[in-house]
Parts: sequence; structure tokens; C-alpha cells
Amino acid sequence: MPLKKKIIFSCILFLFGLIILELTSLVVLSIFGGTQEIDKHIFHNLRHHAHEKNGVVRVSREEPNLLPTDEYGYTKVLPQIKKPDLTVVLTGSSSLRSQNPFTGIEGTIPSRLQNKLYKRFGNRVRVRSLATAGYTSFHEMMTLYEYTERYQLSADIVLSVNGIYVGNSMLTRFKKGKLHKIQDARAAKFYNDLTKGKASTIFTSISQYLLNSKLNTIQLLIRISKAMQEKNENVSNEDSYIYGKEHEEKREALYSALVKRERMNYKIMHEIAKANNSDFILVLLPAAYSWTNFPREEMNSEYKKREYYRSRFYQGIDQNSLDYSIANLENIFDDVPVDLSPYSKDDSGKFDLTHYNDKGAEIIAQNLYEKLIPLIEKKLNSN
Repeated sequence: MPLKKKIIFSCILFLFGLIILELTSLVVLSIFGGTQEIDKHIFHNLRHHAHEKNGVVRVSREEPNLLPTDEYGYTKVLPQIKKPDLTVVLTGSSSLRSQNPFTGIEGTIPSRLQNKLYKRFGNRVRVRSLATAGYTSFHEMMTLYEYTERYQLSADIVLSVNGIYVGNSMLTRFKKGKLHKIQDARAAKFYNDLTKGKASTIFTSISQYLLNSKLNTIQLLIRISKAMQEKNENVSNEDSYIYGKEHEEKREALYSALVKRERMNYKIMHEIAKANNSDFILVLLPAAYSWTNFPREEMNSEYKKREYYRSRFYQGIDQNSLDYSIANLENIFDDVPVDLSPYSKDDSGKFDLTHYNDKGAEIIAQNLYEKLIPLIEKKLNSN
């Protein structure tokens, strides 16, 4: 067979193999729960991961479960205000973005806040939510930078409504005697390499965009990889926290470094806000760890460890952050009884320690509203 025909035949055979592989992957994905994932993100060269523009975010498995995004990839807020006199920008993670169980866009904290402000100020005040699941203060900082510098969008008041993510999820884990790599390290490294023009960022971008493709084969491989990872993580990590006297020196060093790093990220956010004539407020959200009515039967050793670190972290941020305003909401649920819990529950019926249901979302939105009113009125009156 001539070389030309061999090449053509090989290409046809290769394409046929890809089609068979794609169809097989589609069947497997359909059998084991379909192809749509919760909180599926796309790769972003500044923020590492983001929402798809003009799309939807699947925030739960049960309907209603879709949260729409705008032309920038930010989740929408209702009611929509077109030409406001003042814009309030919220940054944060999944605790801010959507309530759990999800009962619709109107029930999110940003939409509840927008609705309250609309009743008082009409179309004069707009709320924009930049919250994305899994975001740390580093991601918030880069999101605010992109919002103000790249997109040149207005922000009269900026609220970082997070804190809880770092305080609960990123503190003092270590594996095999080594500190667990912080989640925002990859994003920080990629941005640093990008500014230096390193070729490695090209390959990172290609691989990430490939992972975000709609190819069924790729999605099946991702599912298998995640399943294997979850299986490994399900192994007891009772001792994965630096929590004994034998680790006191390492724990204190890490704690100090963590508070210093977070303060710096928030300070930069404050500077970005100031550069745009905006006010900046850091909001420390409540967690079930500090809830006085939290069921004692669920207070296991991991709970107590996390509460220890979270409270220490909040104290460190609250006491040392003199550069910007802080709204500490960690005790706003103290008067809420267990039967009216503001926290959502997981599949096993236990409390989700850092996410809120409609009750919790309403209380947080009301507190944000009350804290914002004096500042909003002052700004509107000065215009």
C-alpha cells in the first residue's frame, strides 16, 4: 500500500477510534449519573478557576439548581438594577454565593441584600456578587483586581464576605509530616509565572482548557480521577491536624504566617478599593463551630480542632487589622434554636458547618443591610 494511502487509512482509523471512545464514554457517564457536575468551573489565568460567561452554575443536584451568570461570569443578582448611582460589590466563596439547599436565585444572600436595598433606595443602589466556590482571599483579591482594572467596572463599596473559608479549611493540615499545600498556591504561582512570561504557563493553559472541554472521554477520566482521590481522602485523618503539644511550635509558626498572609491579601484588596475611591469592609461570617446551640452529639474531635483554629484565626485578623473596617458576624446566630437552624445539612443529616440555608441567608443579608445603610446614605448624599 502506498505511503499516502497508509497515512489516510491511519487517520481514518484514528478518528474512528476517537468516535467509538467518545460514544463509549457518553454511555458510561449516562449510566453513572449523567455528564453535568455541581460547581463545574472553567480555567481562568488570573483567578485559576471561574464561572462560564453568560452561562449557568449547577449549585445542587436537586432542582431548582441553576444559578445564571452574566457577561463577565459573575453570578446574577435579583432584582437587576441597570443604571445605579452606587454599586456594592461582594466577594467571597460558596458560603456567600448560594444557600443550601438552593431554593432559587431570589434566596441567595446577594439577592436578599439587593431586594432590601431596592425597597429602600429603588434603582439607586446595585449589588454585584463576584463570589465563587472554593475561593480564598487570594482569589478574591485577583477577582477584585480584574473587576476594577481589566473590566473597569464601578465599585463604591467592596465587601469581602469570606474569612470563614481560610479559618476553617486551610489552617493546619499536614500529610506525612509535611504541611498541606495551600489551595491558592497554584493560582499564585501561575500568575507569577505569567507575569514573567514563562513558557510553562502556555502548557498549563492548554491542559486546563482541555480539562474544561466537553469531550466525554476527558470528562470520564476526570470522574475516575476524582473518585480515586475521594477514596484516598476518606481514609481517617483524625491526626491530620497539628493539634498536640508535640506540634505546638510548628502550629504557632504556621498560625502566625497564615494571619500575616491573609492580612496582606485583605490589605491589598483595601488598596485596590481605595484606588477606585471605594470603601472596603472585611466581613467575618459565622460558622457552626461558634454557634452556642450546636448539637453536642456532633461535637467530635475534628469539630473541636477546627473551632480552635477558626477562633484563633478570627482573633488574629480582628485584633491586628487596623487598615480597614471589619464586620464580625460570627455570633449572629446565637439566639437561633436548633429546630430553626440557620445551617444546611449534608446527606447524612449532620450540619454543614460553613454553609447556610434560607434562614441563615436571611439573617446574614439583614445584618449586612443594617451595616451598609449608614455608609450608603452618606455616599448618596455626598453625590
